[in-house]
Amino acid sequence: MSKNNKKIAFVIAITFLFTFCFASKVKASDNISGTVHNEMVATFAKKDTSQKTLDSIKKIAHDDSNVNVLVSSVCVKFS
Repeated sequence: MSKNNKKIAFVIAITFLFTFCFASKVKASDNISGTVHNEMVATFAKKDTSQKTLDSIKKIAHDDSNVNVLVSSVCVKFS
């Protein structure tokens, strides 16, 4: 076996040792519970957004308290 092959075999053996011999399963001691919150954000260039679309977005935000609209001189942020 050449010197290079011995090094490769040694590295594989050490990798095997650490991967399989020292691996252990970990269990959570407590149940984890909670609420997942998803957030969707859309940003539009104001110059490319029609007034009709902007009015529709503002109406949705007015009707739904979970929806926010931020209008700046450059963009419209809908979340």
